[in-house]
Amino acid sequence: MKLYIHSKDQLIKDYFFFRTTLVSVEQADVVFIDWSDSSLMKIFDSANKLKKKYIIFDRNLSISPGESNTLRQKGAVLCEPALNFRRKFFNYLPYWIDVKDINGIKLNTEPRTLDLVFKGPIQDKISSFNKYYIPYANEYPNSVVVDDTAYNNRSVIKNDFKFSEAKATIVIGSDEDYAMGYLDQNFVEALNNNCIPLVVPEHKYFSSFSPYYLANEKFDPFDIRYITENYERTYIGWLLGIHETIRDYYPEMKVENVVQQIIDLV
Repeated sequence: MKLYIHSKDQLIKDYFFFRTTLVSVEQADVVFIDWSDSSLMKIFDSANKLKKKYIIFDRNLSISPGESNTLRQKGAVLCEPALNFRRKFFNYLPYWIDVKDINGIKLNTEPRTLDLVFKGPIQDKISSFNKYYIPYANEYPNSVVVDDTAYNNRSVIKNDFKFSEAKATIVIGSDEDYAMGYLDQNFVEALNNNCIPLVVPEHKYFSSFSPYYLANEKFDPFDIRYITENYERTYIGWLLGIHETIRDYYPEMKVENVVQQIIDLV
C-alpha cells in the first residue's frame, strides 16, 4: 500500500514509514488526513479529484454534520477520538502516544517556571474549570496560568505558554466530552512535554490516567500543590505511571496499534 499523510505530527509518519510506503498524494493508494480545521475541506476537494481512498481523523471533533455528509458521500472513512459514538458514520480512533519506559522519558533541561496551566477555550468547560482550577488559584495566588484571554477572573494569570514550561495541567472537559469519552489532545501534548496531566473523575473512561485520585466530594487543592511543589524530584515517576497505565490498560492508544487500526480501515 502506498500512503500519503497530511499531518503535522511526525510521530505517526515515522511509524508508517516502517509499515508502508509514503509517497506524494498523486502516487498514493490511500490518503490519511489529520483534520485540524475546516480549511482542510479545500485540500480534500482538490485531492478528491484523484479518486483516492481517504481516511480522515477529526482530532478536535470540528467537522460539522454537513461537512461529514459531504465527506462521506465522496467516499471518505471518518474517524474520531471519542469512545461513545455520538456522530453517525464515525469510527473510533484514539490519539496516538509513543509509550515510554523509564529510559525513554527525557530529562528536563531547565526548571519549570509555571505551576498549573490550562490551554484552550474555557467556555464549554467553565463548570469544571471553576471546580478544579479556581480553588487552587484562590489558595495559591499567581499559580494558575491560562491561555484563554476571554476568561475574566482575577485569580488566574492570562498568558501564552508552552507545556514544556509547566509542571502540571488538570485535564477537564465539557459535560458532552465526559459523556462521549472524549479526552482532548492537551492530554497527549502535556504528556509529551513532561507536564503532568491530571485527569478528573468526570472523565470516567480515562480517570485512571491520573497519578492520584481527584475525588468528586473531597477535592483539595493541596493534593495538586503537593505534586507541583515536589515536581522536580518526582516528575519521572508520575509520568512513568501514566505510560504504564496506557501500556497495560489502553494499548489501543499506542502509536503502533493506531497505525495498525488505520491500515485495517483501508
